[in-house]
Amino acid sequence: MYDMINMGNSKGVFLLQSPAQLKIAQRLRSRNLRDLAYQVALIRPGVGMQGSAVSQFIDRYRHGVEWDYDHPLEERALERGWGIIVWQEQVVQLVMDVGEMSATQADEVRRAFARPNNEHLIAKHWERFLAGAQANGVSEEIARKIFNKVNGHYMFPESHSHAFCITAYQAAWLKRYHPTEFFTALMNNQPMGFYPVETLKQDARRFGVPFLNPCINLSDEKCVPQGKSVLLGLRFIRDVGKSGAETILRERQHGGAYIGAGDLVRRTGLKPQAVDSLVMAGAFDGVTPNRRQSLWEAGLHLRPGRNGQAVLPTSMDASMPRLADFTDSEKMAAEYAVMGIYPRGHLMEFVRPTLESEVMTCAEVDRLDDGAPVLVAGWPVARQHPKGRDGTIFVTIEDETGDAQVILWPHIYKQCKRELGSQVVLIAGEISRWDGTSNTIVSEVRALRSGVRMPEAHNWR
Repeated sequence: MYDMINMGNSKGVFLLQSPAQLKIAQRLRSRNLRDLAYQVALIRPGVGMQGSAVSQFIDRYRHGVEWDYDHPLEERALERGWGIIVWQEQVVQLVMDVGEMSATQADEVRRAFARPNNEHLIAKHWERFLAGAQANGVSEEIARKIFNKVNGHYMFPESHSHAFCITAYQAAWLKRYHPTEFFTALMNNQPMGFYPVETLKQDARRFGVPFLNPCINLSDEKCVPQGKSVLLGLRFIRDVGKSGAETILRERQHGGAYIGAGDLVRRTGLKPQAVDSLVMAGAFDGVTPNRRQSLWEAGLHLRPGRNGQAVLPTSMDASMPRLADFTDSEKMAAEYAVMGIYPRGHLMEFVRPTLESEVMTCAEVDRLDDGAPVLVAGWPVARQHPKGRDGTIFVTIEDETGDAQVILWPHIYKQCKRELGSQVVLIAGEISRWDGTSNTIVSEVRALRSGVRMPEAHNWR
């Protein structure tokens, strides 16, 4: 299971799924709960704001790099963080030991740093801290350096970190050993986490768990396991929702299986929008494989309009023309529109044939050496704007083979912010490999036409 985490395969796992967590997992390489507690705690703004603290911690903890304290009085507070402030308790201990302050006063310092417009509070606490530090034989220069290590940006208490890592471990274990049940539960609790459902579906496929289109005669309201697959639930479909799904299930239990879209309209009286969405989601493919035919059939049975217009009597055999079904690309676009997901494949499978041969897949980018040029196309699925950084943006792009992490410096992001919304993009740059991780440093971004409106990438700070 730890191998799964350390390979960056923990999407959907509580606390371990962000792009930053996927990267640190490959560097820290946790092998036990203590390691995992550190991994969980390190990706918090309060730790990341300490300059290169995360890298320093990994170098010391995993690679045995030695370090020096700025003053011996720091040791008791910082030794369990390998010289880094990882947990809130270390802040309190550091202020107590160096600044000769009580536990209550030290906690007030921690809280003051977390408040907005806190300059006057910080100044007051600094004077008190300096007086205590000098009484302990600490120079003003060293006292200032130590005080500046304290910041109120969010970090975990140590007990919180250990408790949360157990929950993360349990979720990771479920994903590793019972992936069908894991992804079923994950889909039933959307929206949550970092990634759109399409990304989770792609991840499930890599774990041997295909997703199945909703079925009007097999699906439940929610997603359910079907063998090693996940059968999408009826409420997953736009315009159907919980109440529509309950209506369908209630009538199915009472009157038996539906024989077509027209039969469903006649028996349930669902609104036209809901019926259309059911058809375009593939819910009737098991009884009428031709979706255009299903739409026609449903139209023949739609209830009278609000203006009281009656429905003319029709003969199904006489009125049903032979219609050409939608193309695969049309079905793909419709499924994204009504479910936000294409269970059988990925948008990039349709875009790939239109690209030049030198455009790489994400899987090919992952195999490149450091410094190699990159030209890759994909769909942006997540954007991160870390606090305390210089405006650098971290973006995850996805294609049919996997995903890739790209880094945009502020001036590049300013030029291409719109392109990184909900479109397929072409990215040029250079690969950067470091400590077991790889990123593409972006030099140019260009939007590509796909004919499909994808869900917009999540923005995270």
